[in-house]
Amino acid sequence: MSNVRLKASQHREKLNAEIQRLSLQVSHIERETAQIIDGLKEKFKAQADACKEKRTPGELDLHTALNELKFKKNNIGSRTAEEVTRLESIQHQIDELDDKIYESAPHLEALVSRIESLYKQKGARIDARKALTHRYDSLLKKRESLQRKIEPDENSLPSYLNEQYQGWEHTLGKVMRPELLDRKNLKPSIDDNTATLFGLSLDLEAIELTDEAQSVNVMRQLEAELTKDIASIVDQLDEVEKAIKKLDADIQTSITEKRQCEHRIDELKATQKSFKLNLKQERAAIDSEKEKQREAIHRDLESAKKQLDDYKAKTTELLKEISEQSFSVCMECKVSQ
Repeated sequence: MSNVRLKASQHREKLNAEIQRLSLQVSHIERETAQIIDGLKEKFKAQADACKEKRTPGELDLHTALNELKFKKNNIGSRTAEEVTRLESIQHQIDELDDKIYESAPHLEALVSRIESLYKQKGARIDARKALTHRYDSLLKKRESLQRKIEPDENSLPSYLNEQYQGWEHTLGKVMRPELLDRKNLKPSIDDNTATLFGLSLDLEAIELTDEAQSVNVMRQLEAELTKDIASIVDQLDEVEKAIKKLDADIQTSITEKRQCEHRIDELKATQKSFKLNLKQERAAIDSEKEKQREAIHRDLESAKKQLDDYKAKTTELLKEISEQSFSVCMECKVSQ
């Protein structure tokens, strides 16, 4: 019995020694495994850190490029100094033409007013000429009538009386119908009863002389006065004609000047219209170019965003692979131990 116990005790001691030895061996393996795993972790951590370190400047570069594109897009609507200068130069030329057109307007208005005034003056001169011409014709007719009376037609009653009946104007002329003096079929003759008219005696001193019965001397005086009046009217007509001719010349000169002024204004307006069209086209060209730049920047922005997203996704996937690889290797290492 004692031998059995002794053997059992010895066997337990051997088992305990073996267990202790195995425990020490396991502890040693665990320490080695932990060291290996720690080394692997450090290795994978270094790989992850290197990936992150590489990822950061890459993302920064892409972010910088993206921000620069956003800045360009936000400022693409603003015109450059060169574009502003070019547009302002055209606008300045348009404004200068506006000033010239504005300055020409009063001169044109003055010419229009002058032409209207000249036409009114000419109209007044023409009216005066008509009145003078009418007066001239009237005086001429009166003078011609007097001349016929001073030198009556042959075989007329006044011609006979002038030759045969001296002083008839103060007698017969006072009572004779004026229109009879122009008749040529009265067959005049003188009888002895010169103081009566068909046996009728009249106080002729109470009767004034008719125009037709004026004496030759009186009629010659009237003729002279008429001739003087006619000459005066001729002089006035000459002056009026000269005034009308001068007004015609002034009107033509003013009309020519007005047409020249209108032509200059039309040329200024045509030039201004051309500049306005040029300004419109220039603005349209600038806006079109800006729109093209916006579209190009928009495309570049979309591309840059995609590059950044792709880069982030790629680096994130790489870090995930490193983490999974680290976990897998560590687990395999633990399992193998």
